[in-house]
Amino acid sequence: MESIDDFGKHFLEETNLLFKPNVALVIGYGSRENKTSNHNSDYDVLVVLSNNFRCRAAIMVDGVHVDIHVLTIDDVLYKLEHDIRVGNVYLKSVLLNGRVLYDSVGLYEEFLSHLDDEKKYNRKMDAAYVSSFSSKFDEFVNSGNNDDVLYYSALEVFRRLVHVNMKASNVSELKVYKLYTDLELAKKYYSLTMPSEEFIQDYLYSLEIVNYKNRVDRLRYLLLKYLPLLNLKLYYYHFDIINPGLKMVSLNNLVCKVEELLISANPYGVPLYFLALSDLKEFISLVDEVKNNEWETLYESAKHAKSVDDKIKCLEDLFAVVDSIYKIDYDNFILRY
Repeated sequence: MESIDDFGKHFLEETNLLFKPNVALVIGYGSRENKTSNHNSDYDVLVVLSNNFRCRAAIMVDGVHVDIHVLTIDDVLYKLEHDIRVGNVYLKSVLLNGRVLYDSVGLYEEFLSHLDDEKKYNRKMDAAYVSSFSSKFDEFVNSGNNDDVLYYSALEVFRRLVHVNMKASNVSELKVYKLYTDLELAKKYYSLTMPSEEFIQDYLYSLEIVNYKNRVDRLRYLLLKYLPLLNLKLYYYHFDIINPGLKMVSLNNLVCKVEELLISANPYGVPLYFLALSDLKEFISLVDEVKNNEWETLYESAKHAKSVDDKIKCLEDLFAVVDSIYKIDYDNFILRY
């Protein structure tokens, strides 16, 4: 297998990036750079352009899926200043932990200098986001029905609330279990600020509960313990992906991750499965081309699937309902923001 250095050079050769005058900086990052990857891991690349073009793209190089994020110089400077408002340390992590594959004008050092000027913001949740948790909590508690989707969704929204309160970084549901169970990895390779270890243990324990009454008691316990600490007066800036094509790429990544965790019997596989169902349901409800009865039957089947094989089939069937509309080649695409 090629070393990371060799692969990075080969990627540049395959894409011919060095001969494009608008390419200012190329950085390889992610699990293949920090040596935490497996055979299924993508090779992640940030490409910074001097002109106005933003996109997300993917290509296959020697059988390896390469996920490419393209931003302009102004985009990066803006994000370095403002992303702290949402606890997003994506660019900071890329700069501190990635490997520079190409730098035409010393841009990397300039970006690093902006990290020293990082301002601290008091991130707070707005009422709408708190209401989202409240509605999920009330629906689960008052239903008398042990709905896994509602339980894990309420737990996930509450986790994000606590992250804001504790001035912790945003952590995607895709990586939360991996990072909650390896705080050294979170700090060393992702440059994340994590919530308290006490909350992390409370959250991980909550994932294990399966009995309806115990789940209700657990959600109430978390509310009593952490909610009084939350200051809800200011705004929390939360940006959703508006481009449906980009959202489909994110959902595809989510489905693939769920399947990987289910097959490997990872303890977070089942919770993430139900979070994926929630995300799919929310997105599908916004797509006019999908008939309600077409996905509702699949959704109900997915909620009650028992075996790993059944869960994977239901998830793929549900995803395919929308995937058939957009017909994205997830190995090779370019989608503009």
